[in-house]
Amino acid sequence: MENLMLAATFEEDYLCRTYSKVTSSPDIALTELIANSWDSGSLTVKITMPTEDGEYITIEDDGTGMTYQQFLKRWMKLAYNRLKHQGVEVEFPKDVKVTKRRAYGRNGIGRHGLLCFNNTYVVETWRDGTCNKFSISVAANEQPFIILKHESFEKDGHGTKLSVRANKNLPKAEDMLDILSARFLYDPQFNVYINEKKLDLSEYKNTTKEIININNKIELKITVVESIKTARNTMQHGVAFWVGGRLVGEPSWAYGKFVFADGRRKIAKKYTLIVESDDLFDEILPDWTGFKNSYLMDEVYEHLNTYIKHLFHRVYSEEIEEVQMAVLKDNLEDLELISTSPIAQHEVSNFVKEITKRKPDIAQEVLNVAVSAMLNIEKSRSGVALLRKLSTMSIEEISALNTMLDEWSVSDILAVLSEIDTRITTIEAISRLCGDKSVDELKTLHPIILQSRWLFGVEFDSINFVSNTSLKKAVEELFGEKVVKNEFINARKRPDIIVLPQSTMSAVCTEDYDEDSGLNVIDKILIIELKRGGFKLGRDEVTQAQYYVQDLINCSFVAKSTIVRAYVVGETIEPKTERVVKLGENERGRVDVCTFAQLIDTSQRRLFNLRNVLCEHYGKIDSDNIVAKVLKGPKQFTLKI
Repeated sequence: MENLMLAATFEEDYLCRTYSKVTSSPDIALTELIANSWDSGSLTVKITMPTEDGEYITIEDDGTGMTYQQFLKRWMKLAYNRLKHQGVEVEFPKDVKVTKRRAYGRNGIGRHGLLCFNNTYVVETWRDGTCNKFSISVAANEQPFIILKHESFEKDGHGTKLSVRANKNLPKAEDMLDILSARFLYDPQFNVYINEKKLDLSEYKNTTKEIININNKIELKITVVESIKTARNTMQHGVAFWVGGRLVGEPSWAYGKFVFADGRRKIAKKYTLIVESDDLFDEILPDWTGFKNSYLMDEVYEHLNTYIKHLFHRVYSEEIEEVQMAVLKDNLEDLELISTSPIAQHEVSNFVKEITKRKPDIAQEVLNVAVSAMLNIEKSRSGVALLRKLSTMSIEEISALNTMLDEWSVSDILAVLSEIDTRITTIEAISRLCGDKSVDELKTLHPIILQSRWLFGVEFDSINFVSNTSLKKAVEELFGEKVVKNEFINARKRPDIIVLPQSTMSAVCTEDYDEDSGLNVIDKILIIELKRGGFKLGRDEVTQAQYYVQDLINCSFVAKSTIVRAYVVGETIEPKTERVVKLGENERGRVDVCTFAQLIDTSQRRLFNLRNVLCEHYGKIDSDNIVAKVLKGPKQFTLKI
């Protein structure tokens, strides 16, 4: 079989998809194109930004320009390696006397920023008396982009002009002024204009200024420039020194032995600090590429380091709590394992608080690892704690424990104790909350009661009682506009709950199979209505309950044998108010009226008054932890920080 040499081909949108950040975001595109002008040794960049689609964006600089051969080698080569072919230092035009400048360019991506606005564009570049003009377009198959047209003519000077008709992603000139100012203000000798308006430090909005005096010898004028939009990297950000109105070296977050900020962090890509001084001339290297190593500069760096740490701490403080809670949420399962130890939880909380205080810029993933390690230590302590408890037990207690373990497995013991604990905790929570006027009933008291149907009788303590769409719709129609939508916390998780102006209601039911019709039908309906705000129950409330029970009995989706039970609960009951009302044929409907106190007393008796026996144990738990324990869904689990 003949061997064939087949070349790779390109889709027409290859460049746009490959360099999507540059070709889809105007601020990134313009940043890259201005950076290209910087790399060409220009001192001035003039940008024309139109106000209407279809008009031309132009970017013109006074850099070195390119010859025809240089353009083909640099611009037309995909992923051009600038470091390999031109080095890291910028070449300046022969008539320009400027100190050294490091190039931004690395991989030849910036030029594709023009594709952010159109798939075709024009490049005019001139030097050595000749201007070459190229029309460029994206292409398909053999090449991802091609030269459509080329012409050359005589022209004095040096520079490059880019022109592109803005058919998409046209930004506002004012927005670009704000964003680009923060990225190109650090060198006073590099001037950028947008529609003839200069990017000027004195006119930039998002700046703060401060003066640092060092031993009454050195005065540093600090201007903090905050970018509206975070850059892709830190190349245009860091600390920039101006001495005598001239940039020393290049912006950096590291000077001497000090690292002011982690360049990988978002904050480092958003801020630039311009430090102006006329007192550091003697500390500058002859080629102005940086400062000498000296005690004086170490002192300058140390003062700057302290200033920047305080500055970033203020900025980070707005994000610290969010990071803390995110890390705790990521470790929620382990936190629940130590939930029985308030001391352990307190130690973890203090650990998170202390580490973010000392290192406010700590990466979330690093904090996550630290908290996870801390939790593993806390969990291991529980085994040590068990051994300590056994060592302090009497012979009688150990014998009793041994007998219990002979008859019961540990999982059985935990299951029984957990159920008893849940019920006693529920009663304890209700008793503490029902008389507290400051409690948000809708988020605490009412959810606790509505998820604990056993309070109303053993016959309702069944997982078979569930929410039913038809039932909920029927109840909502009974109350019409009185229903308050989206008021209840985690409403999607509790579809049985309906919120009314003066009460909260739960409507659940059990279903049974009807052999005659072959369909599931509603067998029993339980309505629990909890009144708000110290409500006193009277005849009106009982009458209203009778009405909705009778209406439900007569609903089309309810079988003739369906039983409807309604409980109306308030803080007190007016005299001469009926406590029990029976309705319908064979007493299918029934309304019971009671107080929160009656619920507590009745449920305590059902638990053989164990709450009173264990009052010392539950009295040690504060109300917040009692409520959190009862409402132990993931969303309700919190740690105080």
